[in-house]
Amino acid sequence: MTNPTSQPNRPPQMLVVEVPNVGRFVFRRRTIGDEIRIGALYEERLGGVAAPTPSLDLLVSAFATLRVLCADHPPGWEPHLLEQVDALAEPNRTSLMIQVYGALSAREDEFRPEAHKRVQKAGPGDGADRRVPVPEKVQPSADGSPLSGDDAGGD
Repeated sequence: MTNPTSQPNRPPQMLVVEVPNVGRFVFRRRTIGDEIRIGALYEERLGGVAAPTPSLDLLVSAFATLRVLCADHPPGWEPHLLEQVDALAEPNRTSLMIQVYGALSAREDEFRPEAHKRVQKAGPGDGADRRVPVPEKVQPSADGSPLSGDDAGGD
């Protein structure tokens, strides 16, 4: 029987994610250690909130995951600086961060067994692809127009 701890260390596997109007991200493929770091950062950022609202849960989950797994990113998306983004000057940054998180979740689902996928697909005949649920207040505009490059918080 092979002992998994005796296997040589292999370099981390990377996942490339292209997010429209934001750019190209490279994420490390998550490990159990990453799950622990994400969970610890999530709890730390909640600051003792026992029952976060769905929108707070989603935002903190996105933040913690991007902070731990992001290996490369477009300019202005440095994971260690995301908390410092001026929410008043860049009001769309939150929704864009959630879009990046949703794109990463969809990419990771390519490797998950069906029963463990995080991105939910619509039922038979619906034809839609349900991405990570996003609260109404961070949805794109009602007219369906895409977010502009200026909304991405770039230079």
